[in-house]
Amino acid sequence: MGIYDWIYILTQPFATYIIYKFMHIFFDERQTTAKTEFMSYVIYNIFITGVYLLLDIPIVIMLISLISFYSLTYNYNAKIMQRLLSTMLVYFSLMVVEIIITQFLLGYSQLDVLVSRGFSSIFGLVTIKLISFMLILVLSNFKHMKKGVPISIINWVCIALIPLASLYIILLLCQTENIAPKYIFTAILLLVAINFSAFYLYDTISASFQMRIEKMQLIEQNKSYERQFSVMKEALENTNVIRHDFKHHLAVIHCFVELNQTEECLSYLNKLSEWTDKQSLYAKSGHPIIDSIINFKLDQAAAKKISVSVRLQIPKDLELSTFDLSTLLGNLLDNAIEATCKLPEQRMIQLTIQYQKGILLIQLKNSFNGIIRKSDNKILTTKKDAKQHGIGLRRISEVVEKYKGYLVMENDDHIFLTKIMLYLSNENQEKPEYDNLPTHF
Repeated sequence: MGIYDWIYILTQPFATYIIYKFMHIFFDERQTTAKTEFMSYVIYNIFITGVYLLLDIPIVIMLISLISFYSLTYNYNAKIMQRLLSTMLVYFSLMVVEIIITQFLLGYSQLDVLVSRGFSSIFGLVTIKLISFMLILVLSNFKHMKKGVPISIINWVCIALIPLASLYIILLLCQTENIAPKYIFTAILLLVAINFSAFYLYDTISASFQMRIEKMQLIEQNKSYERQFSVMKEALENTNVIRHDFKHHLAVIHCFVELNQTEECLSYLNKLSEWTDKQSLYAKSGHPIIDSIINFKLDQAAAKKISVSVRLQIPKDLELSTFDLSTLLGNLLDNAIEATCKLPEQRMIQLTIQYQKGILLIQLKNSFNGIIRKSDNKILTTKKDAKQHGIGLRRISEVVEKYKGYLVMENDDHIFLTKIMLYLSNENQEKPEYDNLPTHF
């Protein structure tokens, strides 16, 4: 084996990592353990390297690569069509990079797919892998941006600078005379390792940061649950108190009526009515999670002198996860309360939730001061720390996207309106567009 073959073997794990990153762009949920996923890529790396060393025939490598890519997709939850499409896109992307480098940059134009290609440019080999790596990093950043994760300019600069600078150094090494091949070989491997290490470290730090954010969200979620259960417990205790004292109240009222003490009876009834109103709940749909979240949040709103109204038409066994419910309603109501509290008066929140034929409709209307920040027709947080406080808007969008729904935000000078539609079941074989739904429900 020559130096080219050794560099191919030693840089192949880098190419395998590129395939791994590609798969994580197309698939979000893993259905195997992390150990199984890791071993599948190790086996792929060994297998594809062996095929190259033994055959190196383009048509054979193409077929085996396609089969191998498709096999790797079984590490993740997906339908067959998604697996096939992802396999083709991964291979096509890598093939385009290879064609551009070999034929247009290096001038290699052999197209016979049945014989060994004879391609042996070390610079070309490393260039293909580094450019493929740049491509996957760019696609990964676009995926993060779609989820609402901000990507700084310095991030984009580093993505281009590190691989391109490495390619320039490799090109100089390959063209410089009087340097022993073993030193060129070592330098190229070190440059590839630097690229891999730098971006692997970047991925690790990004993942750690994301986990920290999610951990903070879970902590807040647990606190919310504790408060919700406290509201439910208090409501249950109040119900028990009313039930326990009901006979006593009837006895007192009966006594007033027998003694013909009308004024005393009416006064007693008024006091009883006032006490009952103080214990009343805003949401009484029968769904414990929705009722507890709304009651807790709107109780906070009422304490801040916000006029609140609720209309619910939902079943008790709504098919929506507790976590998603708390995330969606909690963030929606938090944002509405905060926006409304910026007004000195005329504070108002109106919430309507309706379920029909597998579709959950949520409409939240609140008064606000008319100040809106937008970018690319997207509403941004008005808080100073946008990275932290924009999480609520992003979490709402993630839940809506999870259920293949719609999120529409509208406003005039004084009223902000949020409309959400979620698909919870397959009762609707044909999913209507948002514009075809009732504007008021």
